[in-house]
Amino acid sequence: MATIQERIDELRGASSPQRTLNLGGGSYVLEKPVVLNAEDSGLVIEGGGASVRCGCALTNWADDADGLLAGAHE
Repeated sequence: MATIQERIDELRGASSPQRTLNLGGGSYVLEKPVVLNAEDSGLVIEGGGASVRCGCALTNWADDADGLLAGAHE
């Protein structure tokens, strides 16, 4: 089974401008942070019934220059 990051990496190479990652129902535990960049612009991540968790606390939330929230993991 591919990780969320592996699926995102695969979708980066897709020729279609409309890319969607559908997470099936269930629980996903992240071993490492998911990394998104400019290549992921337009990517839609849907997760009806999905729970995504990391094994660490996210702290130091702050607004970045684009008005989005960013946090750091411990």
